[in-house]
Amino acid sequence: MLMHIFNVGVGMTFSGGLIDLTLFSILQGNEKTNWIYIVLVGIVYFFLYYFIFGFMIRKFNYVTPGRETDDVETKLYTRSDVDARKKAVNGNDNNTPSADPISASITAGLGGKPNILDLDCCATRLRITVADPSLVNEDVLKSSGASGVMKKGNGIQVIYGPKVSVVKSRLEDFLESSESDIDTVPAVTELADKDDNYPEDGEKTSKRNLVLYSPIKGKIIPLEEVKDEVFSTGILGRGIAIEPEQGKVFAPCDGVISSIPETNHAVGITAENGMEVLIHVGMDTVKLKGKHFKRITEVGKAVKTGDLLLTFDLTAIKGAGYSVTTPMVIADSDNLNLTTADGHVNPGKALLEARG
Repeated sequence: MLMHIFNVGVGMTFSGGLIDLTLFSILQGNEKTNWIYIVLVGIVYFFLYYFIFGFMIRKFNYVTPGRETDDVETKLYTRSDVDARKKAVNGNDNNTPSADPISASITAGLGGKPNILDLDCCATRLRITVADPSLVNEDVLKSSGASGVMKKGNGIQVIYGPKVSVVKSRLEDFLESSESDIDTVPAVTELADKDDNYPEDGEKTSKRNLVLYSPIKGKIIPLEEVKDEVFSTGILGRGIAIEPEQGKVFAPCDGVISSIPETNHAVGITAENGMEVLIHVGMDTVKLKGKHFKRITEVGKAVKTGDLLLTFDLTAIKGAGYSVTTPMVIADSDNLNLTTADGHVNPGKALLEARG
């Protein structure tokens, strides 16, 4: 702020050392860079730091290097010390509670670390390839917070909804740790809803009324007709689907962007009343790995109804052999009364009303 006030125009690298000061300020001339203020402000800051911190250290007797008592040895921890401590904490004691019980439960439910051959995710579910599908325990996986499990040969899909990217990231970290080598895992029933490290599917609220406007131009179809049982059976939530006629996705309500996968084929929105809405463009379009999709917004950004969120190449996606049917669902909506429009819709037209 002070450099801006004094109109200092000096480009420096991260080190900010004497060489940078010389090359990018002194040699450029003070008339051009006003570099002299760097020195003047630096002198003032030196005395401020020296007297303020010196007073605080003496006043509150903070233990700084060189001021320890005679019977205390200063220990500077290295990376090897930290790694050794982690290893000691993890150990091989199966009775020791896991630092990440949800990831531990998922690993156990998938038959253990050696049974997991590949791990990926889309906007709503983990996609895992296992060596032996008979070792997969659906009850254990559901205890981790999964809303459903699907098996297709050696391919396992575990449905978590919009929070799946967080689940995958923490599971990958867990699998890289020595803790994942244990043989048994303590039960973690419903911990997925209680662990602060995992996001909720929308804040629980008494205000369960929500009107969603059409995010896409196209033809309305019932969710039950979507050719993906994760959506058609309502595992992720109830809602509606659209056959797009235009490659643009608009915000269906006011809220905050809660999730966008790296492949940009879906977007999650937390409405102002805390309800979670998911828009998923196409079926299995995660396999395109982001090709033909472009995000316009970012996670954490507040949006208003009608704001452009994503664009996609409708013709190219169809040409690649993928369905472009786009479901829009409300998570945790089993107890809501839904009223949906029918026929053809344009962006901004009332599409779905939820009451509960």
